[in-house]
Amino acid sequence: AGSTAPDAPQPAAAPTGDLDALAAAAGSRDVDTAVARLHDLEHRFHAMARGRETGNKNNIGEELGKERDQLVADIKSLRQLVAGLSASGLGATQLEAIQAALYRGINAVSPYYYQHNNVIYEYSKGRGEKNIYNTCNITSLSMCLEALGRTAADYPHPELLKPVAEFFGHELADKAGDVTSQDLTGYRLPEVVAMVATVHLLGNKLGTHDEIAAAAGRVMGKEAWLANINHVAILAAYFGASPTVGSIGFSEALNAYGKEHWKATDLGAEKRKQTGKGAAAGSLTTADIEEKIPAKAYKRAAMHALAPALDGGKQVVVGQFHHFVRLQSIDDQWVVKDDPGRWTGEDLKVTWEEARALGLFTNYCIVA
Repeated sequence: AGSTAPDAPQPAAAPTGDLDALAAAAGSRDVDTAVARLHDLEHRFHAMARGRETGNKNNIGEELGKERDQLVADIKSLRQLVAGLSASGLGATQLEAIQAALYRGINAVSPYYYQHNNVIYEYSKGRGEKNIYNTCNITSLSMCLEALGRTAADYPHPELLKPVAEFFGHELADKAGDVTSQDLTGYRLPEVVAMVATVHLLGNKLGTHDEIAAAAGRVMGKEAWLANINHVAILAAYFGASPTVGSIGFSEALNAYGKEHWKATDLGAEKRKQTGKGAAAGSLTTADIEEKIPAKAYKRAAMHALAPALDGGKQVVVGQFHHFVRLQSIDDQWVVKDDPGRWTGEDLKVTWEEARALGLFTNYCIVA
């Protein structure tokens, strides 16, 4: 559930010391250019107004409007520069370290979405069944796509979305915030991804009102089509991405443990973010969970599967108990996630012990 506090805190600035040291040692003009452009993005990102800071009551916690669109465009351009850096004059290992540091920096300034700002499927009612809190999956995927520099314009069949947009016309006209233009690319990306999910269940064809209603019922209803990591992968591919679905193991035990502990753990991490104080170390560990999900093996498996993906510039949607989030970073001490489930969920740091108690890494979708 989301908080209703009036003003979201500004995200902490991303650390850049290691990257600056790597760049200084490289002595490369192209590397210096990439680092300078990242620092410019960092400066602009931390100066951006978030929802409610500009009188926008609908988009709490989110970076907004044309500034956000420009940020995504600049992320795309910078990522192209980083991917094209040459090993000429650098060792392969040195180049890998520089690129990984640049990608980590980009991840820290990629836009955030709060799922309860979504108007399609999150709070839509009266279309077969009452459904809320459905869209953490498409919201996390939307964050990943924009962190890759992808937008609604990457979807190749916008003509198929127009009848769906008309079907949800009331929701979009009445509730959609932060609309930057009248065409489909002007909507927040989660709304567009929701339309794409509907078109997929239509069989990727134009649909009548009744056909769209039936597809929407599948998305929202008992089938819970959205609540599946494999379907996140399907939606990612529509935007030109290459998805890979996997698991680190322990899924059944992680779900069971997460069901018991996720709420208290989530609140503890949120408290630490706001006050600097959180749950005491060891308070979430028992002999039983150590037997079922050994902490060292859990951490090792997650790091092995996902750290190289992030260092290589890929994005990751991660499952935890009854929820999906965007994995922003992962290291020996912290897991940092962009959690769409609460308005202060951007840059939420959890310890490995907390990650296990959340049921984090039950599954994942790497998006490239």
